Amino acid sequence: MTLSFEKISLQHIDIIFSWLAEPFVQEFWDNTQGHKDDILNFVNGRKEPSNYCDGKYVYWIASCDGQPFAMLMTIEETAEDHMDDIKLHYLSKTGRTYGIDYMIGNKNYFGKGCGAKTLTAFLDFFRKEFDASADTFIIDPASDNPRAKNVYMKAGFEHVADFVMSGDVSGAGKPHHLLIRQFEPIDESFNITPDLARKLIAEQFPEYAHLPITSVEKQGHDNRTYRLGTEMLIRMPTAESYALKVPKEQALLPKLAPYLTISIPAPIKMGAASQGYPYPFSIYKWLDGRSINLLVLDDDCLEKLASDLARFLKELQGINNVEGLAPGQHNWWRGDHVSVYDKGAREQISELSTIIDETKAIKLWEQACKTKWNKSPVWIHGDFAISNMLLKENELSAIIDFGGMALGDPACDLVIAWTFLNGKARDIFFQEMDLDESTWLRAKAWALWKATFELCQITDKNSPEALMQKRIIENVVYE
Repeated sequence: MTLSFEKISLQHIDIIFSWLAEPFVQEFWDNTQGHKDDILNFVNGRKEPSNYCDGKYVYWIASCDGQPFAMLMTIEETAEDHMDDIKLHYLSKTGRTYGIDYMIGNKNYFGKGCGAKTLTAFLDFFRKEFDASADTFIIDPASDNPRAKNVYMKAGFEHVADFVMSGDVSGAGKPHHLLIRQFEPIDESFNITPDLARKLIAEQFPEYAHLPITSVEKQGHDNRTYRLGTEMLIRMPTAESYALKVPKEQALLPKLAPYLTISIPAPIKMGAASQGYPYPFSIYKWLDGRSINLLVLDDDCLEKLASDLARFLKELQGINNVEGLAPGQHNWWRGDHVSVYDKGAREQISELSTIIDETKAIKLWEQACKTKWNKSPVWIHGDFAISNMLLKENELSAIIDFGGMALGDPACDLVIAWTFLNGKARDIFFQEMDLDESTWLRAKAWALWKATFELCQITDKNSPEALMQKRIIENVVYE
């Protein structure tokens, strides 16, 4: 599924007007002549004045694999506009705010999970290709359109208020929800490159300035990583939210390491913002090994790995004299009670009711939410996935990326039992972790929440990726 976006042009007019004539669109969308005239005015370069929102809308077409299927409208919202007071309250203080409207015109794309995925992709496109200063988006579905609200919330919007639409617009006089999505501003003043890394090292750590700096094989989203010589690496956050984890890892990882027999990242230095780069960064010891998600393992290796993973988690959970943070937004609530995602889980299960066993899934979820961790909080990794595990010569050599660590309920770290392990390897993991049934039940619920979330985002429910998520769901609800 390849999504693309462009401003509408004359070639799109016929298909857009045919969508606007559809009853399922007219139920919630403006099909007035004034709206159509404004679309034509936009396509023709806005050569004529418009009475439709003062001609401020920009119209976009969304295509899937080259086939148009949806239209989006954006409008910059400012304090000078005639806005409801409630919207004025949520205008960005740091960048630009845009109102957005979105409709799928091709009914063949209904119920395939592409609604939220398309909106998410569009916002990313809009901020990168149209206005990098856009950091706040508001959307206001009618309260009698719960499907739209669910799509927007899956795309990261937060329901912040309710209001009655005013003015001479479609939906006037009807109750509406106000949803908002905010981003960290895109800082275009720096571009993370090996050359920038060299400048930072030469300035702050001249003792390493002679070492070659090379990019690693595959870069991540949260950080850019460069190898520094043969024994070290540089890790540079790409945004402020990721930069906040730098001092946490610098402070805590050296305290946790002595209690663990498996290697974890060892901080060597912490650099400061400079050379136009606005965040702190880390120098770590280089850890040998390949990410497990790049490997194919035989049964013997998988069974040995299951034992090693259990040993690592038990060692981590056994550390009781290192203070840390409770779960929260800083680590996406990993280690909190699984019911923190109750609303999302129920909506996801309902959306997938035609392809999963909704009854069993809800039963599992509700049973898990009734249990709780009755012991003292323990250390959790927070993102215990195979992409954060290194293997060397068929042996677990390191666990990396502790940005989600906290003190809490260990259930979230056990999800790997269903997302990766199987058969005898899973049995070994269960046996060696030696935890009570209620903890395993919450672990299943974490796996269920994550798998249903991922499956809802996949358009082709028969794709290999979708089938993998279905298998995870079946594993946890039927086991």
